Amino acid sequence: MEIQFNDPYFIEKFKSEISKVKADRKAINSNIKPWIKKIKASPTSKNEKTQKIKELIDVGDFLYYYGNGIKIKDILTESPDCIAEQDEKLIGIEIKDLIIQNKAKEVEGTLRSLFKEIESELNNEKYNGIYRIEFFEEAFSLKRKDRLLIKNEIIDFILNGKFNLKNSFIKKISKSPYNKIHLYRSEAIIVGGLIKRMILESIKAKEKNIDRYKNNITLDELWLLLVINGVQKSSDYSFVDKAIISDEFDSNFDKIFIYDFFRRSVIKLKIRNKTN
Repeated sequence: MEIQFNDPYFIEKFKSEISKVKADRKAINSNIKPWIKKIKASPTSKNEKTQKIKELIDVGDFLYYYGNGIKIKDILTESPDCIAEQDEKLIGIEIKDLIIQNKAKEVEGTLRSLFKEIESELNNEKYNGIYRIEFFEEAFSLKRKDRLLIKNEIIDFILNGKFNLKNSFIKKISKSPYNKIHLYRSEAIIVGGLIKRMILESIKAKEKNIDRYKNNITLDELWLLLVINGVQKSSDYSFVDKAIISDEFDSNFDKIFIYDFFRRSVIKLKIRNKTN
């Protein structure tokens, strides 16, 4: 289900969706938990473990919603990122994040960290609620001094139910009942789309290493998984280019998928093998 932030029933739908996601997550976690333990026990750096766990979560979600009895056989590989198995058939899966709007990504990461910091500091029952944060400007500086001002403005509202301080960044905060404290940014309507050029560029970036993927291990098939992560602006889009659905893509990958992590939707691209 796709929920718009300006939907008057947003909170009810949000809560219902959270319940479903929790049920799905429980099932997915049971599949990936053993692999998380193996990753944490592996002799790799902290950054490598973090990246590998992200890949595991991405592919674990994708396989759960794609179905067809495919299971992870090995996640501790590098080229490709994952080995899956289906009826004794080995499938290599190479994973790539698909960023729709690159400029927004850094801002999102900084704000999410800031929101988590506030949620942690105000982790008290009397402050429970969902807080929708609306900024005066869509684009703004996130220098250290500005981050502190944003934090102070948000905390000022949560503590007092109104702005006592001069609010230079925060235009409005709307609060709805919830059993914990959660902050999110109110976004403007997204007018951009998921267009064919983005897919072509992502395929090209991975295609150049395809021989290495195939030579590292004997595989029956090699897949490319393009992952759109999260609900933030850098990963959001208002439409999917029809050409992505209808056109054939030249590639030596056997299958290419686009997986939207938040919408939990899978798009399977039409492939025309370049060697034919």
